[in-house]
Amino acid sequence: MYDIIIKNGLIVDGTGGKPYHGCVCIKGETIARVVRYDSDCEAAGSECSGSIPEAALVLDAGGHVISPGFIDIHTHSDYSHLSDPLRRSCVGSGLTLEVVGNCGKSAIPVADPTTEHLYAISNLISSTVSRADFHAYDVESFGENIAEKGSAVNVATLIGHGNLRNMISGMEMRQLTPEELDRMCELCGRMLDQGALGVSLGLIYVPGNFCNTDELMALARVVASRGKVICVHMRNENDHVFEAVDEVINISRETGCRMEISHFKLMGRRQWGKARELLARIDRAKAQGARITCDQYPYTFSMSGIAACFPTWAQDGGHPALAARAADDATWEKMLPEAMRIIDSRGGIENITICNTGRVNYPEMIGKTWPELAAEQGLPVMDALRAAVIKCNGTMMCFYKNMSDEDVLTIMSRPDVSVISDGTGFNVDHYTGAPHPRNIGTFPRFLRLTREHDLMPIETAVAKMTSLPASVMKLDDRFGFLREGYAASITVFDKDTVSDHASMKDGTLASEGIDLVLVNGRVVFDHGTHTGNLPGRLIAR
Repeated sequence: MYDIIIKNGLIVDGTGGKPYHGCVCIKGETIARVVRYDSDCEAAGSECSGSIPEAALVLDAGGHVISPGFIDIHTHSDYSHLSDPLRRSCVGSGLTLEVVGNCGKSAIPVADPTTEHLYAISNLISSTVSRADFHAYDVESFGENIAEKGSAVNVATLIGHGNLRNMISGMEMRQLTPEELDRMCELCGRMLDQGALGVSLGLIYVPGNFCNTDELMALARVVASRGKVICVHMRNENDHVFEAVDEVINISRETGCRMEISHFKLMGRRQWGKARELLARIDRAKAQGARITCDQYPYTFSMSGIAACFPTWAQDGGHPALAARAADDATWEKMLPEAMRIIDSRGGIENITICNTGRVNYPEMIGKTWPELAAEQGLPVMDALRAAVIKCNGTMMCFYKNMSDEDVLTIMSRPDVSVISDGTGFNVDHYTGAPHPRNIGTFPRFLRLTREHDLMPIETAVAKMTSLPASVMKLDDRFGFLREGYAASITVFDKDTVSDHASMKDGTLASEGIDLVLVNGRVVFDHGTHTGNLPGRLIAR
């Protein structure tokens, strides 16, 4: 007898092969058997006599899709197991595994394991993390912390280049000495050997934006020697996106390292309509031996810190230093022209909406564009922005409406581009600011858009959320497929109705059409109800 059987479903197994009607049998934490129903079943999903094995718990899929659990390889949920172990903002969208530590920022390693104040991704979770709650300082202790606090979903981690660099040279805007570079590569190797899946780069953020390509080449050789991956938030995604892609290609060619381009996009009107051209450049490089893959979130607006609107030199020293420079009249006058150029390239000041004010909550700013806030204050728009940067100590977050629907759909239609959220798991009962809808709606939104625009068959869509991201992270020996011996992490959904509801106005609205979510053989989500089970763990490689 099996522990659980999910019967009466349309099996979409992650291979990209044609769906078929059947059931999935689970024993313990693994898939024990996948049963194909007889070909003479009368109707889609109908049961055939004798085809359903016995189990302690039988779940009826009702003819809906049974797929491998969705895998999000680009999130910022490094501390989310502290704020909401149930991961309610995630499991309701079908998610079963998150890869954290992206964009050059990870929870570990940390330079001082006794410090009470840690960097947090956003105010969706506490910006101050006590060591009583979070005692991790490396990959192994990170896994111990997740096991102690509990998690409804599995978690894997990358190592942030920013963390590595910060441990060696702090937030100084300079190149590393040869000795420092050796120390950074040695630390990187230790974290990878403990089970981190790879390294992430955040080349528009402090301190990643201080480094040169030679530094990245050195890291890439360490990562390549262990068969792992580098996930890259590139130096530029707007006016110089082609040059930024070329840097990624050259690193892969020179080192043999696998490079994953994070949240692949073209920002700003000057680049709109060039998605096919940019993808063709990557395809040519791959044909010539470069090992490049990409991922994408299905939205036309991004979310990033206001610091990204300022020149690199102005960010030397981190957010407090940026705010101090903004407060100095002479320095502000020097910063202003370049900031205006960057803002224009990111979509224009009228397309930037304040969504989070950092460590101090200013609800009167949330949901307003900069021109709207400036009008309320009776200030020129850049003066209003300057005042807010100073008031919020440089830490505020914004939505940037900067992509075209055509480009997003063009990239989305590619079967070799993984679906990711770039989001943060958060407690839907306790948060500040305005969450980006991608935190809660990404995967249902992707399925809705592929259905409405007839972009691909369901088996291709499922592969983009399961086996493809698993292969990028080299976890496809355990996850991403409905196969005997694989992890019983499974999502059941209605392909005809699955849809997102979260929006820029309200990023907390739950999606519909996700029926069941199982993680490691236990049900964590059942038709809108969170079961309270916490079977997730750190997944290392």
